[in-house]
Amino acid sequence: MILVIGGTGRLGGKVAELLRADGRDVRIMTRSLWRAEALRPAGADAVTADLRHPGSLPAALRGADAVVCTAHRADAAGADGPRQVDGAGIANLITRARGQHRSRT
Repeated sequence: MILVIGGTGRLGGKVAELLRADGRDVRIMTRSLWRAEALRPAGADAVTADLRHPGSLPAALRGADAVVCTAHRADAAGADGPRQVDGAGIANLITRARGQHRSRT
């Protein structure tokens, strides 16, 4: 299963769509589950999680063989800004993904 982070955005949505068209199992990680509803009929699973909150990531990562991260926040500020999402958030993702991978091997 491939986890697509940011799968409700333009790029991530296209990535998820192409993966599903190729027959891949896809899980969309989103902060707002309702945004993933359009992808469910195509067979994508959806999970609510937030890169800024490391405790929300294990459920999204569970069972993932690969992760594609298209999340970014270049157009926001404050708690939703690039430093929190693109910086600390991606670091949270890497740390949690490594931990999940080690526990599977």
